[in-house]
Amino acid sequence: MPDRDPPVILTTLDACALLGVRRHTLREWECRGLLTRLGKENIGKAVSVTYDREALLSAHALAARPPKQPRTKREPPPPFTAPKGMMTAAEVAATLGVRLHTVNDMQRQGRLMPAEWMTPAQGGSAFRLYRENEVVALAMEKDGASPPVRIAAVSAAIRDGLSLPAALATTGTSRTTWHYWARTRPEAAAVHAECSTPTRIRTPVTIGQVYFVSGTGSKDAIKIGWTCDPDGRLATLQTGSPTELRYLAIVRAHYPFEFWCHRQFESDRKYGEWFARTPRLLRFVSRMAEIGDVTTLTPGELLALLNVEPLSLFGGNHGPTP
Repeated sequence: MPDRDPPVILTTLDACALLGVRRHTLREWECRGLLTRLGKENIGKAVSVTYDREALLSAHALAARPPKQPRTKREPPPPFTAPKGMMTAAEVAATLGVRLHTVNDMQRQGRLMPAEWMTPAQGGSAFRLYRENEVVALAMEKDGASPPVRIAAVSAAIRDGLSLPAALATTGTSRTTWHYWARTRPEAAAVHAECSTPTRIRTPVTIGQVYFVSGTGSKDAIKIGWTCDPDGRLATLQTGSPTELRYLAIVRAHYPFEFWCHRQFESDRKYGEWFARTPRLLRFVSRMAEIGDVTTLTPGELLALLNVEPLSLFGGNHGPTP
């Protein structure tokens, strides 16, 4: 009896038996688009996916193809070689010992201009070409302005009788550069130690009056300020105040004492130099009126004064200054 023709529609089990693959391989072919299922078929109590026989054989043939070979990387083009007597921007930077953006700055300043632009034979961006003799001249000029030469020039100027600031100005060297060389180069440190630099004279701290001014109201804020002309200052404040102002206390003090008072009553600050009229601030103002002069008090004595401790702790005469 002749064999019957093979079935055209196969279930998952039949397809796996025909092709010798597993179920997940069929699912993979579906995900790759090599195979499309026909539907589902009831087999007893189970349900199986069905495929077309020709589609299964075609998917198996496609999946068996060798994978594509990866693309080989193209060889990079040969490096650009400048003609004789010319230099590229990168070669100029290497010759001068600077970065490429410094070469661009020199071009913008007109110190070094490209002679021509040349496009490589293999294509790509054009290269700026500079004349070699101009670059060599710049390199010699840069070597003449190098730190050892500049330090020697400053030393020679000082030996000729110039002061250090005059020597720096003569050689065109900034003070910042010189101090950096004095820290990092022994020859500059030796010159710096030998020369007599003028010492900076500190100006004495100005002594004036710290004042406490407020309005006549019981809730008016108190201003803590510093001035050398109390009468003129009160007149200036009065022009911008709708209420009458008066001094609660004026004490002779150095200029930093004003900021010390501001820090002590920072929690009572309302705006600017105006502070809330708290009992603590009023007690301090009262003590200021009694003391009259705090120029000779130490920080510890000022804190004791702030805490309303006896005046005998200060020692000496701290009464109002006549």
